[in-house]
Amino acid sequence: MTTANQTANGLDPVVAPLIDFWSRALERNAELTAAMLKQVKEGFDPLALRRRWLDTLAESLDAYMRTPVFLESMRGGLQAVSEHKRTTEDLAQEAAREMGIPRMPDVSGLFERLQIGQEAIQARLRAIEQRLERLENRGAAL
Repeated sequence: MTTANQTANGLDPVVAPLIDFWSRALERNAELTAAMLKQVKEGFDPLALRRRWLDTLAESLDAYMRTPVFLESMRGGLQAVSEHKRTTEDLAQEAAREMGIPRMPDVSGLFERLQIGQEAIQARLRAIEQRLERLENRGAAL
């Protein structure tokens, strides 16, 4: 059923230009979207993106770690750790002394003293052996 207001293609002459406009706009939009997707697909390299991201991250972290505030906080942290270790060692040494438990420096010092004593005794024994040999040689010669 056709009315007097319809054109040959079956559309109302008032609505036809509007439908034609939107049809052309959607077609053009589809063309632009296809072109954009093609460009994105060609330019999308995950390894290159990852490399750029990591390079940027490295530069940022390097710049941050060179700031005076960061360097001062690192110095303070290392100094605090060193002081804590020194205090802990002093407390452990004091506790060992109070309980009569020997510590490694004590044992190593004792070992060194025993080694020095052993060397002195061996040297003295060698001297005695040499004297004894001389005396035996004299006795055999007489």
